[in-house]
Amino acid sequence: MFSDAGVRKLAEGFVCVKIDPRTGEDQEAYEHKSTRFVPEVVFLDPRGEVVSRLNDRSVRGATAAMEKVLQSVKKGEDR
Repeated sequence: MFSDAGVRKLAEGFVCVKIDPRTGEDQEAYEHKSTRFVPEVVFLDPRGEVVSRLNDRSVRGATAAMEKVLQSVKKGEDR
């Protein structure tokens, strides 16, 4: 998914964090976000609440999801 140049460019607008649920250190974060499967892309607001999840991993799906989240943040809908 991130091999696409357009998706990589959009990803620059996000803080990407990798959580490994197999480690004790990341287990709490994994459980707190109600992750359904691994790997999963979850979009969080500044408070750490889930705003959206990436369900379609195609370039088109990833682009649409990321643009929607970025637009909602710009409009202040994440607050």
